[in-house]
Amino acid sequence: MRFLAGPGSGPNARRCSAPPKRTMVLLGNSPSRELIEAADEGRAPRADYVDLARALDADLVSHEGRLIPPLAALAGRAPLLASSLAAFLEQRRYNAIYVTGEDLGLRLAPLLRLSGWEGRLVVVVHACVSARRRLLLRTFADTFSALICVSEAQQQILVRGVGLPPEKVHVVRDWVDADFFAPSTWPPPEPDEPFAFACGLEQRDYPTLLAAATLSPHAVRIAASGYHGVSAAPAQPPRNVRFQGRRIPYPDLRRAYETCRLVVLPLHRAEYAAGVSGLLEAMAMGKPVVATASRGLAEYLRGGACGRIVPAGDASAMAAAIDELWEAPEERLEIGLGNRAWVKANASLPTYIRRAANLVRPPG
Repeated sequence: MRFLAGPGSGPNARRCSAPPKRTMVLLGNSPSRELIEAADEGRAPRADYVDLARALDADLVSHEGRLIPPLAALAGRAPLLASSLAAFLEQRRYNAIYVTGEDLGLRLAPLLRLSGWEGRLVVVVHACVSARRRLLLRTFADTFSALICVSEAQQQILVRGVGLPPEKVHVVRDWVDADFFAPSTWPPPEPDEPFAFACGLEQRDYPTLLAAATLSPHAVRIAASGYHGVSAAPAQPPRNVRFQGRRIPYPDLRRAYETCRLVVLPLHRAEYAAGVSGLLEAMAMGKPVVATASRGLAEYLRGGACGRIVPAGDASAMAAAIDELWEAPEERLEIGLGNRAWVKANASLPTYIRRAANLVRPPG
């Protein structure tokens, strides 16, 4: 893996003798070297784009240091467009490009078509929910060599709803770093004051969880934060709820998973795998999960084998499910053990890297 940024790696580098064709792993934002170092030292979970770049001996590329000043100004206002332009300017050096998300891939695909680039373009599609995205995917279908989606629901939307060729759409289960998110002891320790834990922000239905908390005597801790913003705490949460609207460091997150009695994943209805990271982290930590039924998470929820599944917006059912598991220590341990075993067998980071790498490598 190489970071490509700064002088000598931009368009002027093409004036030198052409190097062998390489693979690019394209990011929408500059990679955090501090986070990569922390992951290598076991202080943070590993990132898929880093491990994939290493597996492919690929270049890790973003807009950082790669655009001339007039274009570099885009990085602050439109980082996805800036990274797309950076990849476009460097395309001739590569015969394969892996793009970490559809927002970035749908900006890059028109540029590559205009240039006549003939390499492999592999894009991860997390959510194809808007008419605009569906139109762009149809329009540039022949530009994509493969599309990776992390749920069967999204595969059906891409094939049946958008009309993409089935052979181009691949389900690769999402992943978790099960070495970082792992209990330090088994059975996991219980705190002096047990609690149910919920975290994350995307498509979370915290009003239903707060309503459930009013129907249950058990303590609930909520860390409501995510990549795209911070949620505001409710004006008057129930007395048994501790609500935190800021991101917590990874070691603290792991500790919260380890010491909670169970995890709650309250969701709005979604056609994509919203909440999958939190679900897999909890399962890797050997915890049972009370989750909202979600089509986008069907294969991860496994019909309730992960713990309990409740209808969307049903606070009474959520409270009852929490109460049931709260008072069932042997069942919690059995479910937790099964959850961790399932994650290691089906949703591990090495498994994702192996499957994604096979899709990115040019044939032959």
